[in-house]
Amino acid sequence: MSKKYYKTTIVVTVLSEYEPPVWNDLADLYYLITDGHCSGMVATADEIEVSAKQMALCLIEQNSDTEFFGLDEDGNEIK
Repeated sequence: MSKKYYKTTIVVTVLSEYEPPVWNDLADLYYLITDGHCSGMVATADEIEVSAKQMALCLIEQNSDTEFFGLDEDGNEIK
């Protein structure tokens, strides 16, 4: 049975007063929206199934190792 891979794109909309929020990671955004001085909304923008080759390219694009999902750089399963 071959694996299935999915790519989900999530959009976070942050509303702030006076200046744009400063953030480095998702934890910062979470704080700004829940305890900080910003309003925010999270929504799924896109959810698609991708091939193993496409997933390998997505991982490379994110500077992640393709072996994270047991793939080589061409999308072949590593045994």
